[in-house]
Amino acid sequence: MKMRVLIYCLLICNLCKGQAPDLTNWKLDTLPLEDRIYKANNSDNNWFFEKSGNVWEVKRKANRLERGDSLPVLSKRIRKLIDSIKGIKFFKKISSGYLMGVNNGEFGGGLYYIDLSRRKLREIHQSFRIQEIFEFQSKVYASVGVYNGQIIEIYEENEHWKYKSVCILIGTPRLIVDYNDEKLILTSQHLSVLGKDLKVTELLKAPFYWGMLYPSSILIDGDNIYIAMRGGVLKISQFITKPMFEWFTPK
Repeated sequence: MKMRVLIYCLLICNLCKGQAPDLTNWKLDTLPLEDRIYKANNSDNNWFFEKSGNVWEVKRKANRLERGDSLPVLSKRIRKLIDSIKGIKFFKKISSGYLMGVNNGEFGGGLYYIDLSRRKLREIHQSFRIQEIFEFQSKVYASVGVYNGQIIEIYEENEHWKYKSVCILIGTPRLIVDYNDEKLILTSQHLSVLGKDLKVTELLKAPFYWGMLYPSSILIDGDNIYIAMRGGVLKISQFITKPMFEWFTPK
């Protein structure tokens, strides 16, 4: 275990440099602990990171109902079917078409395959709350869940799209980002690593329930990590070995 942590630290220093956001117009503030988290939750400012030239800026996040890969021009029939499905949609381009994940919170969700050649929308699962669809080790996966999450593999077999659960997550999956040759997973209250063996290793527990603040994006800078969310930006220094937390809000 100690050797693995050492390897993580060395790889992070080499591969994740220059990813710190510009916090020039931000100030160090008190962590949103206990009742303070409700004030942050009521904020009108949902922050996210966006690159402008060589600088990562912190900007207000627009509420987009369609995320992921951009769709091509679709037939009116498929477009109408997609628009009739309520919720936030995440699209992932694959060789033969697109996968579409839907998250409508307590009202449901779904997982679909958009068949461009046959101009059809095929249902894979009628109620999965899909947070994100991503590639890992040449396969396609999705983070699923509202309260208790999981990672599923999505695959085609005999011209039919199927899924299977590969691991269970602690809490609701929020964000998944590349982390060397693995994946960094942020859930409602934990930060973990999805390894090449598809096993999840917990790195740390949040100092507050950041799931209430809807984390939107992550930047890794050496052994520091920055998380943009509603109300502010959380910096975690030495997030693998000895996590220290700092909360930034606009000046």
